[in-house]
Amino acid sequence: MRRATTILLISLLLPALSSCVREEPHTLRSTRPIIAVAFSPDGRMLAVGSDNILQSGRDDSTLRLWDIRSGKATRTLPVRTLLAKGIAFSPDGRTLASGDDRAIQLWDVATGTPGKTLMGHTAGVNAVAFAPDGKTLAAGSSDNLVSLWDVAIGAERAVLAGHTGFVSSVAFSPDGATLISSGFDGAIRVWDVATGAPRQTLPGPAGWLHSVAYNPDGKTVAAGGNDGTIRLWEIATGAVRTITTGDTEAVWSVAFSPDGKLLASGGDAGIVNLWESATGAARAASADHRFDVTAVAFSPDGKTLASGSSNQTIQLWDVTKYAA
Repeated sequence: MRRATTILLISLLLPALSSCVREEPHTLRSTRPIIAVAFSPDGRMLAVGSDNILQSGRDDSTLRLWDIRSGKATRTLPVRTLLAKGIAFSPDGRTLASGDDRAIQLWDVATGTPGKTLMGHTAGVNAVAFAPDGKTLAAGSSDNLVSLWDVAIGAERAVLAGHTGFVSSVAFSPDGATLISSGFDGAIRVWDVATGAPRQTLPGPAGWLHSVAYNPDGKTVAAGGNDGTIRLWEIATGAVRTITTGDTEAVWSVAFSPDGKLLASGGDAGIVNLWESATGAARAASADHRFDVTAVAFSPDGKTLASGSSNQTIQLWDVTKYAA
């Protein structure tokens, strides 16, 4: 059965996130469960991936580009399948990458035309990420492999083997020299981007890891998994700290603010959380989605947090008052 997917690029309105759930966020409504959100580098667009396999099971996926200033959809592009965290903008905002059943599709954001199709994986591509210089694209797949691609020529540079379960998420270090990946084997693997060689393995929980993020300070990585906790590792030492979310349900998504001071998370408990990344202290929480939160992302200026849920909504929060 194929996944039916929609990606929306939606205009932003700014509500307030608060520990008081009575404050209403601005809510955008989709027709399908949300599985991924990503801001464009200029903050003017939000890419939202949604999945409808249970309701449809057919290839009617679309990708829509919405202009923020006009509030109108400027492009509609066909997407066969979208898996997990399989959308990412290039750093210059000109290209959008989307993960497919066994491929990565590149799109020209300005014209809406498909670019290169990167073929190499033998199973679904669950996650994609561009390096900070935009020259390299990383992908993680259900074939347990991570791949590195030369974006300019569409060639596979390296295949990184080491995970013993599906690769669920990938992220580059701020300098682009290091890649981290998380998987259903419960491990964070650290790779040298230039050589493709493994640098270290950060042991995680016994269960699956769903999402990984690199702190913009380049020193810390965070991951959320099935046990309801968030773990933060110091890359230099491998030392780990644990944030207890207060429940035992899966954490589906984690994201650092651009200044690295806040960490956002969302999961099966249906709560969007904000944490101090340095201390793990809770800063704010909201249960407005009232269903599992599958994706979170900060805007490039750090003022807005977007969250997506399986209840077919995207919520946009003003988080400026939580900046340290």
